[in-house]
Amino acid sequence: MDLWKAFCSITGKAMEKSSTDGAAANRLLLDNKSNFYREFYYRNPCVPIDFQSITEALKYCPKIPSGPSPFEDETLVYSNTGSVVLMPGVHRERIQICGEPWVDGQPLKSIVVRAAFPSIGAALVHYERQSSQYPSTKNQPAITVSTRIGDDLDQIETGISVKLSYLKILHSTPGADIWAGNTAVLVDGPRVQVLIDSCILQSDSGRGLVVTNQAELQMTSSSIVDCAATGFYLGDWGSKARVSSCNIVRCGFGDLSLRRPTSDEERAAVDRILNNFVASARNGQPIPRNHVDVVPPGHSGELSK
Repeated sequence: MDLWKAFCSITGKAMEKSSTDGAAANRLLLDNKSNFYREFYYRNPCVPIDFQSITEALKYCPKIPSGPSPFEDETLVYSNTGSVVLMPGVHRERIQICGEPWVDGQPLKSIVVRAAFPSIGAALVHYERQSSQYPSTKNQPAITVSTRIGDDLDQIETGISVKLSYLKILHSTPGADIWAGNTAVLVDGPRVQVLIDSCILQSDSGRGLVVTNQAELQMTSSSIVDCAATGFYLGDWGSKARVSSCNIVRCGFGDLSLRRPTSDEERAAVDRILNNFVASARNGQPIPRNHVDVVPPGHSGELSK
């Protein structure tokens, strides 16, 4: 038992308690379940120790209704929600979390993606500039949490609750679809609940965070910084958000490639792009989003609704 407890600790699956964590230790579960630590270890996959990618770990990690932590010992906290735990470092990957079957009146199934060690954190990066080598990255969020397939909201019978914590999420892709594509984190669809805690979101190419189509968000102790477009966009009837103790700063100045050209060729390309925007605006001609690979400056800097 001590061996499995040590495994849980060194992989960050059991988080160190702070002075504000929960109630007093409850040892009843441990007394009645001698293999608790082993079961807990296997229920919470660690990347890259147990799986090489976050996507693989998400397929394995159980999604169960969330609730209060069933067990705390004197030094560690164990969550009853399945968690994908990221070791310190840079994880280059795009994450998509879809809804799970849902029954009216029942709590949503839940999953957590977090850094193994809060004091160190972990970086999740979906960051490719436009090139022929990466044609498929256009208008791709770094993290998508959605119950929607198509546009028919009435037929959706899934739901999901996701918590993201202690992560630095870095995003940059070509494309100008900042409503549903070119954004660091997209939260979309009925019965989607996302909690973002102690994270940093940055998109050099688009928005930082988009919440749409009746999704719900709670964000605490987090920052959205240096985004090309709006830092946080909350849109559509029924979408909800509660934001506390957060910073949303230095957003809305356009795609990074427009702001920081490094060669004469890049400067000339930027001038052509901006001149096209100006000419079209003067002539009253809209520019289709699918024809544009960069987001121009001029967006609202922080919160839109």
